[in-house]
Amino acid sequence: MYLGSEGERTLFSVEAINGRTVQAHSHFVTEDEILLLPGTHMEVQSQFSPATDLHIIHLKQIKPVETLLELPFEGALLYPLENKKKPWYKNRRTILELALLVIICIAGMIVGAVLGSKRPPPPPICWPRRPNLIMDYFWSFDCGDAREDLT
Repeated sequence: MYLGSEGERTLFSVEAINGRTVQAHSHFVTEDEILLLPGTHMEVQSQFSPATDLHIIHLKQIKPVETLLELPFEGALLYPLENKKKPWYKNRRTILELALLVIICIAGMIVGAVLGSKRPPPPPICWPRRPNLIMDYFWSFDCGDAREDLT
């Protein structure tokens, strides 16, 4: 292995923005080795020591405040354009879906209000009578003389 097995060893894990791969020109074909431009700014993300005398340092390239290199030609970019991700609520598709959902809810409320405000159907003219033969047979009243009893 190219790190060796004795003494102090350090392995750098690099996240590069504009590094150039040199894998085709390297002795270690299975490794993803890159060439960085001069003046590359890095930020340490983490440090890890899995064994004695072995250190792994995770670096991430950052865009510098001042560009130290001159552009090779006009319109060239040293760093790729930043893709600022729009929040989910500003995506056009999300806005259309939410608008459709609001329209469906409003239409549902209108239909519910219209159907709920209808009058109930009128009762039938003749209610079907349930036969209660026992009550009809034992109880009968004559209410014609009810006023006479009260005086």
